[in-house]
Amino acid sequence: MFLLLACTAPRAPLPLDESSTDTGASVAVETVTSAAASGSIPAVVLNEIQADNDATIMSDGLVFSDWVELYNASPEVVSLSRLELSDGDGARWEGGAGELAPGERVLLWADSDLPFGLSRDGERLELLVDGIVSDRLATGQMNSDTAWARYPDGGQWALTARPTPGWTNGSHPGDSTDPSDAFFQVDHVTPISVWITDDQWAALTLDNYTYVEASVSTGAAWFDRVGFRKKSTVGSNRSLDDKAAFKIDLNRYEDHRLGGQEVLTLNNMVQDPTYVAEHLAYMLFRSAGIPAPRVGYVRLSINGEDWGLYALIENVDDTFLDRWYADSSGVLYEGAYGTDLVVGALEDLEVDEGDAGAREDLVAVAEILSGEASDDAIAALEQRVDLDSLLLNMGIEAAILHWDGYTTANNYRLYHDPQTDRLQLLPWGTDQTFIDSSYGPYQGYGLMYTFCLANDACRVRYGAALAEAADLMDALPLQTEQEALRAMLEDDIATDPRAEHSESVQASYLSYMSTCIENCPDSIRDAVE
Repeated sequence: MFLLLACTAPRAPLPLDESSTDTGASVAVETVTSAAASGSIPAVVLNEIQADNDATIMSDGLVFSDWVELYNASPEVVSLSRLELSDGDGARWEGGAGELAPGERVLLWADSDLPFGLSRDGERLELLVDGIVSDRLATGQMNSDTAWARYPDGGQWALTARPTPGWTNGSHPGDSTDPSDAFFQVDHVTPISVWITDDQWAALTLDNYTYVEASVSTGAAWFDRVGFRKKSTVGSNRSLDDKAAFKIDLNRYEDHRLGGQEVLTLNNMVQDPTYVAEHLAYMLFRSAGIPAPRVGYVRLSINGEDWGLYALIENVDDTFLDRWYADSSGVLYEGAYGTDLVVGALEDLEVDEGDAGAREDLVAVAEILSGEASDDAIAALEQRVDLDSLLLNMGIEAAILHWDGYTTANNYRLYHDPQTDRLQLLPWGTDQTFIDSSYGPYQGYGLMYTFCLANDACRVRYGAALAEAADLMDALPLQTEQEALRAMLEDDIATDPRAEHSESVQASYLSYMSTCIENCPDSIRDAVE
């Protein structure tokens, strides 16, 4: 059944241009000057539409139904019996009982309220009040989990990846039309609830790195039969009696996605007293054009028990590769805890995506690294590895004091890009950055890194990468971002029942981070040989 929802204050409709259009992401919107604008009928308008609700919100029928939101932008109460809504094929919804107060909205579900469905390939809607056209909308192709909405409510149309069914659209649609971006915002904390049976919890306790079945809810959506397990093996490893970290595989048993994601990685931040290091670090890598995860925040509950604040780290998987690479069919390798490109030990690099076959790509690089770092060897390495990206990656690691990445062959990913036929180094495990380092900008033992430093020309190139990393670090508003993020997280940090860090410890580490943000770029420049 349709839902009536109230807004805090009514807004008058903005005038609509005759046959105006707005195009973006293969979608066009058309509107016409409505009779509502002239005052002959109340200004009830189409306010938001989603024609391919894949995982945004569930209807009362617990399905991901498409929907239309109507909004009363007039100063008078309007009976729903005065409203009609039709699609391009002539199917018609007639309002029925109920009223729309000023500033109130009604959400119409395709699975229960409307006598017609909505097509992602293009939809035409016409809203009438007292038999007179109040508003029209025509869309082109719409992507999953995006919506067309008016900003502000009753205003101009814009495409958004942050649908707001049933509540105010706000003043701006956001900067992205990628629906997965909506899940990695740092302006709010998303509630996630996991429900697991006693038997499955017992199985998790016995073997907590193997997935067990659970259910997960975000408030707007519910998924049964998802995979749930612990994560982390060394520094951030915690028992289930403490603040364990988790992975949720939505796609483990059935085809589910949430915010475009198949796997949710929930980091416990026990090694990051600042709570913001991963966001700042990955933001810096992405600003350099290096594929790196996005970060959001969630408040986790398990069987109704509050487990506190977690960082939601974008999983580096096929979905991630689709976003960054024109050809995502290559092989993704996972390197961790001392694994590197060593002849005879390449099986230690786990294959996360793709078919590695005999790992010829790794073998070729490992054989080069086993020899002398001559100019010819560097040239041969550059045929197999994106060396510029590797050096910039290592420069950023040095600038942010990331001692736990490829510098020490601990946390990293390698992707064999089929388009370039080269390996690219991707960052991971940045929860202990901006604080302290046991390694200077010319120290460490990742083999590709040390191989380059053993060659004079490559060492000069690395120095240039260090300077570029310092400039990037200066260019980004890292301190402002840190302060805004900490302010947003303040209440969740203070009320986290499993938090390991006292306020004084947090304050100390935030001071270390601020000092690095201010001084590390100049320190890196001074260290360049």
